[in-house]
Amino acid sequence: MPLSTQSIVVGLLSVLIGGHYSGLWTFPTRHVVPEDATRWECRPFLPNVFAETPPPADHPLVRDASSRLDGFLSSRFAKGDIDSLSVAVVTSKGPVFEKNFGVMRANESDSPKTTSHSMYRLASVSKLFTTLEGLMLDQKGAISWDDPVNKYFPGFEYRLDGFNPSADTPPPSQAPITLFQLASHMSGLGRDWPPGTVHNWPNDMTR
Repeated sequence: MPLSTQSIVVGLLSVLIGGHYSGLWTFPTRHVVPEDATRWECRPFLPNVFAETPPPADHPLVRDASSRLDGFLSSRFAKGDIDSLSVAVVTSKGPVFEKNFGVMRANESDSPKTTSHSMYRLASVSKLFTTLEGLMLDQKGAISWDDPVNKYFPGFEYRLDGFNPSADTPPPSQAPITLFQLASHMSGLGRDWPPGTVHNWPNDMTR
């Protein structure tokens, strides 16, 4: 589906404005920026241009960008220092690019190859995405950071004694773990789940 003139104009303006505020280029203004100013300091958010009308995957520019991205990822993975890699570019209408490389378990000779449904161990960088999504849901009124975890997982159980068996255990209503505590690493929960299998993941959190 061809893009409208308005979409193209808005897209070009967003690129020009984004490049100006990110420091890639500048427009002549009366304001003089000190040479020692931090390049990325206090930059505003870029306009959310394609949220409602994202470009389709078959658009020529998207196809060209996808081809170049595929080439870069393929050459990078060919260096052999990455066991597996899954990359996706997703818009509000769905994915416009998906590619998977390698195998799910590199220490096994007969491991299946990665797919778009392969699950990876969450590392520390995932905290950024979780917190950002939480802030967006909080702005929309869908959640509150002060909500207890039990509001969303009624069967969720955890230790209330602070790992001190001799201490008096408060009732759950007086010691709830909140979403804010989870996001800020102040919940007191351990880093690993107990051994077990979640049979209906991700539709069910129970074992």
